[in-house]
Amino acid sequence: MFGRRKIGAIVETFVGAGHYQHRVYNIGVDAKNLHDCQLSNEIIEMLKKVNEKVYDAMSEGSSGLVVRVEYKTPRKTKQ
Repeated sequence: MFGRRKIGAIVETFVGAGHYQHRVYNIGVDAKNLHDCQLSNEIIEMLKKVNEKVYDAMSEGSSGLVVRVEYKTPRKTKQ
Protein backbone atom coordinates (compact mmCIF):
# COMPACT_ATOMS: atom_id res chain seq x y z
CA MET A 1 0.00 0.00 0.00
CA PHE A 2 1.48 3.31 -1.05
CA GLY A 3 -1.44 5.68 -0.41
CA ARG A 4 -2.23 8.01 2.43
CA ARG A 5 -4.46 7.23 5.39
CA LYS A 6 -6.65 9.56 7.42
CA ILE A 7 -5.96 9.38 11.14
CA GLY A 8 -7.86 11.17 13.90
CA ALA A 9 -10.87 11.08 16.21
CA ILE A 10 -14.53 11.98 16.44
CA VAL A 11 -15.95 13.16 19.79
CA GLU A 12 -19.73 13.33 20.22
CA THR A 13 -21.03 15.18 23.28
CA PHE A 14 -24.45 15.23 24.90
CA VAL A 15 -25.93 15.67 28.37
CA GLY A 16 -27.42 12.68 30.12
CA ALA A 17 -28.53 12.45 33.74
CA GLY A 18 -27.30 16.01 34.26
CA HIS A 19 -23.71 15.23 33.22
CA TYR A 20 -21.72 15.59 30.02
CA GLN A 21 -21.42 12.31 28.15
CA HIS A 22 -18.90 11.67 25.37
CA ARG A 23 -18.58 9.03 22.68
CA VAL A 24 -15.13 8.81 21.11
CA TYR A 25 -14.42 7.11 17.78
CA ASN A 26 -10.95 6.69 16.33
CA ILE A 27 -10.50 7.30 12.61
CA GLY A 28 -8.17 5.10 10.58
CA VAL A 29 -7.13 2.93 13.50
CA ASP A 30 -7.08 -0.84 13.29
CA ALA A 31 -6.51 -3.22 16.19
CA LYS A 32 -3.04 -4.23 14.95
CA ASN A 33 -1.63 -0.69 14.79
CA LEU A 34 -3.57 1.03 17.58
CA HIS A 35 -0.56 2.71 19.24
CA ASP A 36 1.03 3.78 15.96
CA CYS A 37 -1.70 6.20 14.96
CA GLN A 38 -4.11 6.79 17.85
CA LEU A 39 -4.35 10.35 19.15
CA SER A 40 -3.14 10.70 22.74
CA ASN A 41 -5.56 10.71 25.68
CA GLU A 42 -4.44 14.28 26.38
CA ILE A 43 -5.75 15.41 22.97
CA ILE A 44 -9.02 13.50 23.43
CA GLU A 45 -9.55 15.11 26.86
CA MET A 46 -8.96 18.57 25.34
CA LEU A 47 -11.52 17.85 22.61
CA LYS A 48 -14.05 16.81 25.26
CA LYS A 49 -13.50 20.06 27.16
CA VAL A 50 -13.90 22.10 23.95
CA ASN A 51 -17.19 20.31 23.25
CA GLU A 52 -18.40 21.03 26.78
CA LYS A 53 -17.72 24.77 26.31
CA VAL A 54 -19.46 24.76 22.94
CA TYR A 55 -22.40 22.84 24.43
CA ASP A 56 -22.80 25.59 27.05
CA ALA A 57 -22.92 28.20 24.27
CA MET A 58 -25.45 26.33 22.10
CA SER A 59 -28.97 27.69 21.96
CA GLU A 60 -31.62 25.74 23.86
CA GLY A 61 -32.95 22.74 21.96
CA SER A 62 -29.78 22.30 19.89
CA SER A 63 -28.28 18.83 19.53
CA GLY A 64 -25.79 16.76 17.57
CA LEU A 65 -22.54 18.28 18.83
CA VAL A 66 -19.62 16.53 17.13
CA VAL A 67 -15.98 17.52 16.73
CA ARG A 68 -13.84 15.74 14.15
CA VAL A 69 -10.07 16.05 13.95
CA GLU A 70 -8.12 14.27 11.26
CA TYR A 71 -4.89 14.38 9.30
CA LYS A 72 -3.37 12.44 6.44
CA THR A 73 -0.30 10.27 6.90
CA PRO A 74 2.67 10.81 4.56
CA ARG A 75 2.81 8.81 1.33
CA LYS A 76 4.78 5.64 1.64
CA THR A 77 7.45 5.23 -1.00
CA LYS A 78 8.46 2.01 -2.65
CA GLN A 79 11.88 0.84 -1.47
